[in-house]
Amino acid sequence: MDKMHSPEKLPPIKNPRFTALDESRALAIFGMILFHYGSGTFKRLPSQLMFLTDPVLFLGRFATPAFITVFGITAGFVYFSTFQTGRTDFIVRIYQRAWMVLAGAAVITIPEWINLWIHRDFSLNAWIFSLYSVLNFYALAFFTLPLWLRLTRRNPVRDCWILGVVMWLIGLGLNVVWTQNPEWKSSLGPTLVEYLRMNLISGPYAYFQMAGFALWIIPLGFLLKRAMKQANLRRRFVQLVLLGLAVAILGGGAGVWFNELTVRKVVDGAVKAPPHMWYFLFFGGFALVMIGLLALAQPWMHRHMSRTMYVLALFGQSALFIYVGQGFVLPMLGWLDGVVNIEGFWRIILPLVVFVLFCSVVVLHRHRLVQSKSAAAG
Repeated sequence: MDKMHSPEKLPPIKNPRFTALDESRALAIFGMILFHYGSGTFKRLPSQLMFLTDPVLFLGRFATPAFITVFGITAGFVYFSTFQTGRTDFIVRIYQRAWMVLAGAAVITIPEWINLWIHRDFSLNAWIFSLYSVLNFYALAFFTLPLWLRLTRRNPVRDCWILGVVMWLIGLGLNVVWTQNPEWKSSLGPTLVEYLRMNLISGPYAYFQMAGFALWIIPLGFLLKRAMKQANLRRRFVQLVLLGLAVAILGGGAGVWFNELTVRKVVDGAVKAPPHMWYFLFFGGFALVMIGLLALAQPWMHRHMSRTMYVLALFGQSALFIYVGQGFVLPMLGWLDGVVNIEGFWRIILPLVVFVLFCSVVVLHRHRLVQSKSAAAG
């Protein structure tokens, strides 16, 4: 391992990747898995454990705000400085990423379309709305990211906050106006209009609201990148943890004030469609705490559990492929029911084993890419 570092200071980060972001993204994936698989798993466990269902699913709701938080910091940490250099190839890579995410959004729809075909459900509503997922937001976010950066390049800290507020207000305002004018549905076509409305302002992954929150986070990534040039980073990461706690307390307090911060309402998704501001402040604040703590713990973790952290970082770097892959696991289990009925313990283990094998292949592929890039650079 590298030389031991004093506990007062962290070394400047020479690696272009801020690995705490990769690790945080990986933990967010685990939260997503908790939510997607938790409900079905607990139904097959002894009834004495059912009381754990809601708390576990509550933790799973942490995933989406955590992903948005990591996305915002990544935009400020990586994309902003590169954008300011005026490199046109950077814009090309951003759009390539956007098209890749859009392709993932299409692929993850395949299992649902197969189920619709099997059940002979050919209604337009079902086929169109099955296209809806969080990947729609990320595709839109990547397509519009160069515009965000261009609008905020003069004063990124101030302008990102202003633009974030504007995005939230646009989302909230349009949703109110759209709700109060139902005739728009009949004049423009109910299915397509509602699908557009869900993607932009009213769904659990509404673009304007989630983009507003991401924009508020971008300055933190920008400031962290600036701090990376210094030798003493511990104070910055401690500040990030304290800021995250303050934001979480603010969001939680607002949720309690509006009588919306309850386990049941959070699990049911009643407060995320459209996304409530306190909801993202609450979970996003804890995501900032997670990133700060992981950054603070980097020297210790990479001395004592370097392989584990390396695999965790690779897992986080492969988030898109893992998200797309998990969308096939449960539907495939349902198709298997047409051949053989599997219940009990094996009903829990089988999808887990399939998912772990899939993740292993993805992470191994990512490892080989990293090794080939390191060999080319060295």
